[in-house]
Amino acid sequence: SALAGTHDVQADRHRDILTVTVSEEGGTAPVAATARATAARLAQAEENLTAREESVFEEYLLGDIAEELHRQIGAAEALTRRMNTVLEAAHSSQGVRVELSWEPSPQLDPAERAAFALAKKPLAQRGAEENDRLRRALMDRIRATRAQGSGTGYAELLSGALDYRRWYAYRVRIHDTGPDGQPRDRRIRQLSSGETRLVSYVTLFAASAAFYDALQSDAEGPLRMVLLDEAFERLDDPTIARLLELLVDLDMDWAITWPSGYGVSPKIDRMHIYDILKRTGAWGVACARTTWNGAGFERAGQAGAGTGPAYPLG
Repeated sequence: SALAGTHDVQADRHRDILTVTVSEEGGTAPVAATARATAARLAQAEENLTAREESVFEEYLLGDIAEELHRQIGAAEALTRRMNTVLEAAHSSQGVRVELSWEPSPQLDPAERAAFALAKKPLAQRGAEENDRLRRALMDRIRATRAQGSGTGYAELLSGALDYRRWYAYRVRIHDTGPDGQPRDRRIRQLSSGETRLVSYVTLFAASAAFYDALQSDAEGPLRMVLLDEAFERLDDPTIARLLELLVDLDMDWAITWPSGYGVSPKIDRMHIYDILKRTGAWGVACARTTWNGAGFERAGQAGAGTGPAYPLG
């Protein structure tokens, strides 16, 4: 039934033997012969397609697409450098510092790693042998993506196969000073739970700042906002204050909910704080607003304090 549109299938029985013949444009033949001929035509079509793809890649990939890959990878490296610039100045009270490295993904084999590294070089600096290695590696990646049977069109196939972000992975390196006064590297599991959370937030803030920096094209730029829910668990108020000071240094605004505490600092010129109050068994909640003005607290309703409506953040 699947062949009904292009082939005529005839089944007959001779002396209790079932015979099947298939008729098509090329004539009539036993089903096995037709299968072999169809397989040969399919292999030839795939070979022709591969040759056509390679011709297209020879003409375009090593030109516009390769240069676009080079530009995108360079932009990602610039973002990483901006993040590390922020992280260089963000230390915990114990001197823990974070550094990010953007390295080839461990999922790549050595040949792919070496070939994809060539995309970092502009076309004018690559030789013929390097161009051929890069082309073969990208063609292999495209064939592997097609073999997964995603069923997408060719444009989607190329987009997935040439997604350079899958070729790299971030590695978080943690540094501090050892008991001997010398710099040392630390692993995540060697940190306290508070230090681990601090490392996570500092890295997140650095990534956000670098992202906004990349978007800024004029004096005003975008709204630099950080939104976090249920943040700063197991961090004390001084540590929270240092994290908020980092956001101030990065020219970031924020809307953050956390379980308790204020974490205020003179570096924070203004911050609205909403305390959500709920009595056990009560059907509703109350919201008390306090404003930090950089030097002290202003309670809602006090002289000089804002008296507008207070909306809880969480």
